Amino acid sequence: MRIGDYLVPTTVDWPGKCAMIIWTAGCNFRCPFCQNSGIIPMDSGSEITVDKMEDKIGENLMWIDGVVFSGGEPTLQEEPLTDLASFIKSKGKGVLIDTNGSNPDVLDRMLGEGLVDRVSIDLKAAPQRYKEVAGVPGKVADRVLESLELSLNSDAFVEVRTTVVPGLVGPKDIERISPLIARCDVYYLQQFRPEGDLLDESLAEREPPLPNKLSRLARIAKKHVNKVGIKTKEFGIQYL
Repeated sequence: MRIGDYLVPTTVDWPGKCAMIIWTAGCNFRCPFCQNSGIIPMDSGSEITVDKMEDKIGENLMWIDGVVFSGGEPTLQEEPLTDLASFIKSKGKGVLIDTNGSNPDVLDRMLGEGLVDRVSIDLKAAPQRYKEVAGVPGKVADRVLESLELSLNSDAFVEVRTTVVPGLVGPKDIERISPLIARCDVYYLQQFRPEGDLLDESLAEREPPLPNKLSRLARIAKKHVNKVGIKTKEFGIQYL
């Protein structure tokens, strides 16, 4: 498996849990606001065997409730991802897959095998705006919605996330997204931060949305979604 890095413990990537997070390398999206652009190329990061990654996880089993796979896009590395998820589940720990939703077949197989406890799907924008916001053909949004439907029809806990980027992702997107995700367990509106290894460096000059603006957007989402939270640097997670 090619990974960008891993971190243990984290208490923010799986709300209510103490987890280990593994950032896999390689992504098929080109979101301009991506803060992990250094691990977008498939040959980025470093290669580690599944056995060695299992050892790293095993060293921390007593401290963690589960493992979060983020990226990059974890489902691009199906075989090692499935092997590690199987190992984690065999140890009685949970698995969270943080995905852009572009590979519903992989997600379907993992959900069907009971290897995923929580799915976190990033809905980048309204489906019709995926080319502009995620840098991929618009038809990819159909696969994302398929992943969403598969997740909602599974036993996994389903969270959906949208990063609010001023001038790029805003109220109209939330209005269009919210009816599509009405059955999800929780919807998070994330505050864009002009930090990290941004793919579009010009966004480093853009001001993050204020918490009160995110609260207004959350109220739009609440018309359709039962549980909505906002994530900000200032206050962490707040639920409306």
